[in-house]
Amino acid sequence: MKIFRSLNKPRRQKGSATLVVLTLLSIMVVLETAEFAAARHLDSDLRLIEKRQLLRLNRSSPKQTTILGDHQFHG
Repeated sequence: MKIFRSLNKPRRQKGSATLVVLTLLSIMVVLETAEFAAARHLDSDLRLIEKRQLLRLNRSSPKQTTILGDHQFHG
């Protein structure tokens, strides 16, 4: 009887290890998805901030300088 018990134990451990690996992979996928969503949200926030700053700079410029990204147009 001890022989059968010792044969069953590695199977259980193998199944447990598989379950642990699948659980860790699932957690990694969830974290990666959350990180991607946060990065996309931050990117849109940065674009909005840049747009507002450019509008503010255009309004406060005394020489009617239009600033568009890296280019400046004097008019």
